Amino acid sequence: MKRSITEHGDIIVRMEQVGDYHAVAEIDTQAFTYAPYVSEGILTAALRQRKTFDPELSLVAEVAGDVAGHLLFSPYIFRIEGCDIPTVILAPLAVKPEYQGIGVGSKLVRQGLAIAKQKGYVLSLLLGHSDYYPRFGYLTRAFGKSFARINYADLPPIPSTLVERRVRLEDIPALLLLWEKWYGEANGVLKPGEAITDWICMNRLFCSSVLWKDQELIGFIRYATDDPSQVFMLLSISPSATADMLGYLGSLAVKAGKSVLEISLPINNRRNDTVLPCKYEWVNQLWDAAMVHILDESYSKLQAYFERVRQNEEKPGPVIWPVEFET
Repeated sequence: MKRSITEHGDIIVRMEQVGDYHAVAEIDTQAFTYAPYVSEGILTAALRQRKTFDPELSLVAEVAGDVAGHLLFSPYIFRIEGCDIPTVILAPLAVKPEYQGIGVGSKLVRQGLAIAKQKGYVLSLLLGHSDYYPRFGYLTRAFGKSFARINYADLPPIPSTLVERRVRLEDIPALLLLWEKWYGEANGVLKPGEAITDWICMNRLFCSSVLWKDQELIGFIRYATDDPSQVFMLLSISPSATADMLGYLGSLAVKAGKSVLEISLPINNRRNDTVLPCKYEWVNQLWDAAMVHILDESYSKLQAYFERVRQNEEKPGPVIWPVEFET
């Protein structure tokens, strides 16, 4: 049964408290009904555990003392033209079904954006309904998916001495350097953090591993375990290491019945040592659901970049979602 503000009082937005966690989990479970399962509650819990979690950006809305909605902004770094832009990702936003349609979500978003701007964040990203979020200043078709598509027949041969293992804490400095090599000069990419929880997936359906050859770390891969043809990140130390890694990934894909690899990569990175050593096809997609809100309009580079992307004058980088979103 829908409730009205006039019957039950005004909407009060406040910072989430530990005592709200169960109510928020119930809201997530009731609000998202697109499948027999719900992952938003797990996402919320995972995002609260991040090193950069800011409790002042986790808000609840109360109506007559009842927790009616929840919104979470999570801090990240967005790279544009070599600059690290303080950014927040909006996810999730959830409102109890009986309070939907009376302005609970709108008040959460507007107050959350105001707090994020006050705290110095410059940009907000989200994936959401393109008929809802533009009213708050979000621009649609700001990013999407950028990947290289490789047919199995064009892949390098399968290496015989490659070893895959789980990422360890001592690997992180080398992985951050490799990320700078592969993604650092690209536009429109999210920078991973320095914690091991920024690199290891929490869901068994996704795998984050380092690859070794002859007792040397040669790279990093992140892929779907049930469909290894979907590679969300690839980092390698050299073109020959890239060839070995592609051959290895191809062998995993074939075992899963796939004949094509799709590897998320920045299409606008022009470094010679990150060129794939085989025939491939670039694919770049813009999504209506992929939106940005520029909170500080003094950042002219941001406005110019997203205008070029929206006018199809520049291909955006791959916004590879953090591991917490693989729920």
